[in-house]
Amino acid sequence: MGALGWLARIGILAIGLGVLASGLLGLGLAYRPNQAQVEQARSLAHDGLAGLAQVESLGLPAGVPERFLGAIAGPLRYGLTPIGLVLLALALRRGRRDPAESMPNEDEGFAEVHDKRELKKVRKQASSIARKGTPLEAAELCLAVGLMDEAAGYFVDAGEFVRAAEIRHDQNRFLESAELYLKAESFDAAGVIYSQQGEFARSAEAYVQAGNPSVAAEMYEKAGRHRRAAECYEEAGFPRHAAQGFVRCDEWERAARCLDEVLVDEMPGAGGGDPRKEQEVQKLCRMT
Repeated sequence: MGALGWLARIGILAIGLGVLASGLLGLGLAYRPNQAQVEQARSLAHDGLAGLAQVESLGLPAGVPERFLGAIAGPLRYGLTPIGLVLLALALRRGRRDPAESMPNEDEGFAEVHDKRELKKVRKQASSIARKGTPLEAAELCLAVGLMDEAAGYFVDAGEFVRAAEIRHDQNRFLESAELYLKAESFDAAGVIYSQQGEFARSAEAYVQAGNPSVAAEMYEKAGRHRRAAECYEEAGFPRHAAQGFVRCDEWERAARCLDEVLVDEMPGAGGGDPRKEQEVQKLCRMT
């Protein structure tokens, strides 16, 4: 291995140690904030960053220590530890060639195997967290490292159906997404997705639950369920459309009653000297 290879390894090793230490500190601040070792590490990190911020040549903005500690105390803490471990593994692994001279397929194969191992560790960690009664934290952990199926499952366990629905939608698993929106009582969102997927009857039912009978009627029409469409139009205050629906399913008397309502609206000042208006009212009377 050449000098450049060793320098590269040393650089990766230093970065990996820093990232790993940051991740461990973030986890400590989240779960063991009152321990003496965690408090000591926090103080050292704060003082070190404050010292760097005072070096004018670095041009670091004010408030760096607080921003850094705030960042690693958030969801970012779950990603730093596995990333640090990956960097350390890359720096310490044995090999005959300089990393810069390695074949791409060899590097990609190693990274893939290593990533699988790290993801397995995260899965176990998330499972342990969920068993302790905090599935939401488990979901956030899985989400941070791209374990989308596991994240969605933990969000469901935590009752966060909308977030689970969003993940399923991003995965193009649209019907599952719509069902989760129904569980979250986001009926309009479910109705839109069902409609886009050609599930017009299910879309209509979702819009009924959303209290939107006019759109539900349109969906029932597309599904060929004319009686339900007519009933929804009637409920929404569209008697003319309701009458057309009842005619399609041979509900003559119900169609006539809806046309009665239309006539009540049309009759005051019927015609008013307008021959076309008078003809329309006469046509409605004959239909009724």
